[in-house]
Amino acid sequence: MCGIAGFVNWDGQPASAFLLQAMTDRLAHRGPDGEGHHVWCHAALGHRRLAIIDVGSGAQPMANEDDSVWVTFNGEIYNFLELRQLLEGHGHVFATRSDTEVIVHGYEQWGEEVVPRLRGIFAFAILDQRRGRLLLARDHLGVKPLVYYADRHRIFFASEMKAITVNPSVPREIDPEAISDYFEYGYVPAPKTVLKGFRKLEPGCLISLDVHRSSPVAPRRYWQLDFLAEQLPDNRKTLDLLDEQLDEAVRLELVSDVPLGSFLSGGLDSSLVSALMARHSADRIRTFSAGFDEARFSETEYARKVARHLNTEHHEHVVRPDIAALLPKLVYHFDEPFSDASAVPTYYVCEMARRNVTVCLSGDGGDEMFAGYDRYRHLQGQARMDWLPQSFRETLFGRLATVYPEGWPLAELVAGVPLSSAQRFGRHMSRQYGLLQASDLLSECIRASLPAGRRPFDHLVDAFDPRIADPLQAMLDVDVRTYLPNDILTKVDITSMMNSLEVRVPLLDYKLAEFAARLPPSLKIRGREGKYALKEVGRRYLPDEIVSRRKMGFGVPMREWLASELRDFTDQYLLHTSRSSGLLDTRVVQDMVADNASRLYQSRSSGKLWWALFFEIWHRDVYSVPAAQVDTRGARSARADGERGSVS
Repeated sequence: MCGIAGFVNWDGQPASAFLLQAMTDRLAHRGPDGEGHHVWCHAALGHRRLAIIDVGSGAQPMANEDDSVWVTFNGEIYNFLELRQLLEGHGHVFATRSDTEVIVHGYEQWGEEVVPRLRGIFAFAILDQRRGRLLLARDHLGVKPLVYYADRHRIFFASEMKAITVNPSVPREIDPEAISDYFEYGYVPAPKTVLKGFRKLEPGCLISLDVHRSSPVAPRRYWQLDFLAEQLPDNRKTLDLLDEQLDEAVRLELVSDVPLGSFLSGGLDSSLVSALMARHSADRIRTFSAGFDEARFSETEYARKVARHLNTEHHEHVVRPDIAALLPKLVYHFDEPFSDASAVPTYYVCEMARRNVTVCLSGDGGDEMFAGYDRYRHLQGQARMDWLPQSFRETLFGRLATVYPEGWPLAELVAGVPLSSAQRFGRHMSRQYGLLQASDLLSECIRASLPAGRRPFDHLVDAFDPRIADPLQAMLDVDVRTYLPNDILTKVDITSMMNSLEVRVPLLDYKLAEFAARLPPSLKIRGREGKYALKEVGRRYLPDEIVSRRKMGFGVPMREWLASELRDFTDQYLLHTSRSSGLLDTRVVQDMVADNASRLYQSRSSGKLWWALFFEIWHRDVYSVPAAQVDTRGARSARADGERGSVS
């Protein structure tokens, strides 16, 4: 992959090449193979390159024949050969073999409508100097990131927020709502960021702006997964079609001029992707897996079985993480609070893979596309009571809920029945890492600054589409638009880019996703079995032991870390109140630390304790550190004292 950055000065100030250089310097880890800059009047585009296709001549920013249209691009376009042939038929002349050039000529031919024609993963900016337009776009499902900051005078954009905050003139003010959201969901949901004025461009959206005059930044959706489309029949032919769609998605993503491999956890999704990859490879494919010494957190045994079955060149790494050294690096690279601790093993498997290949295929997205999480089955079961009037359910089950102590499985079941599907799903997602809510952790000053009437899990409740009657389809729709891009794909993008590794996700090919959305619920969950259709296809390529095994996930020994290797961190960042952010409730945090230290096994507090620790490290070591002092008139100083330059 690559890193992109740029800006437009609507006030007419000339674009500073020194500021652009500072922005792309912050993205060096995303593109170690080269850099490029284009400055035009009061606009600028920058690029850091990880060379994958057309290694010799694919440098960016890239222009058309007369240098009137320029692009800086992060990602891969898998149908670029098909589009190139079509554009050559329209008279366009290509100077390189790269997929990037297809975007330039495609824009010349179709304007903004080039974006939905692209089949791949991407975030890019096009500067149209002839028409005075700037186009920003992000891929259909949000695999690649794009963040921006705009005011009346300028707009900045980049792959990561740190490339924008390098400019000391950009204000950095924490958004209290974003903090509350973080402690509800474990991430800051798009389009918000943790800083006021900064926004993430949402998946399937683009922004078109006038370069010469300030105008409102209004993202436009060019694509959205349609769970209301006509459903496919529940029969063998549909499974055959799914097999074909899966095969095509994997085959398209094998295009590369550098070595590639596949992540292999031993679960269904990565195993099936690896099997289809091996089907199209003349040589043994390379597979990579990581696990912990603790057996309950390791799937390496199953990964080995799949590797033997597929005859892969298998690489395995038992992770003995130096978590105390890695955690500050993760905090720096994520730019804002992020709770998913599976970023740790993901980082290590990316690090191992990068020593052997430049590109890896991943099985991410299979759970959201094909209903793999247990929560779908559990919440679908609760929804079977929705035929009763909600007032009746509230009365009956509200009384029953008082019988069971909070935390018991039956208490969770009974408490969810009286709610609407949207409320039930939001409640579950905001409680999945512990019983504490955001309001328990936030300080009084933060709670007082939140809007009146704000309810827990509003973000997820508001995301429910009332037109989707089936509760399973409605949950999948919400997860695809929220949890998938904000958590799963963010985690993979950041940890892979920390290692300069490109990760491709064939199960999130947008045409495959459109097909999956049309699968009936009976092909997603059947009885107590999730991912039914995907498993039926998987049995054609994999041992039944792999297809039928229970989903394990990328768990980590959280309690042990917090009680041992990270004990100094919890003392320094959470218990020394004079040095804390003052944004969390000190008493609650101290109680969580004590609860975690007193347990022999995973405590009910360890999940949210990790969230709090990540937040406090971010606040002290990222947010509170001055931006690099950049003289945009012509001189760029060294990083400000205390800035974490060692992990950039």
